[in-house]
Amino acid sequence: MKIVITTIGTRGDLQPYIALGLGLKKAGYEVQIVSARNEENFVRNYGLDFYALEVDIQKIMEDGEVREMSKGNNPLKFIKGHLKSSKGLKKLMVKTQVEIWKACADADLIIFHPGMPLGFYLAGNAPIYIGFGSMKENESFSKTLEIIIEALNLTKQRAVVGLG
Repeated sequence: MKIVITTIGTRGDLQPYIALGLGLKKAGYEVQIVSARNEENFVRNYGLDFYALEVDIQKIMEDGEVREMSKGNNPLKFIKGHLKSSKGLKKLMVKTQVEIWKACADADLIIFHPGMPLGFYLAGNAPIYIGFGSMKENESFSKTLEIIIEALNLTKQRAVVGLG
């Protein structure tokens, strides 16, 4: 079973997904991280497969327009900021979503950073949403995730897993 994890942002956005990827790989799953090209060496140093997006998130985050748009965790504020953003930024965002779609095309399960889901929705049949809300990552969480992955495998279903 191939699990693709999509994330983008700062190192703090990436590191939890690397930890999750390592646990899934240890459990026997094929894992691929999808993130900005400038994070490739960091991810590969942990022994995980990597799909490089052309976007340089660090450079983009230096733009005041983007910093303002990405403050907090409010999707409506992000969408409003996106609608007001420049044509160049909009084109880059669309290009990045197309790259994410390509990265997710052969995935059996996709785990995504909340700011990156679009590519997954375009990659195949409609997924099942599985949300964990504020469930902590502990032994109970791990067992629950194992059961979900097994059920998805048996039923050949795709899923969106929301964490945190």
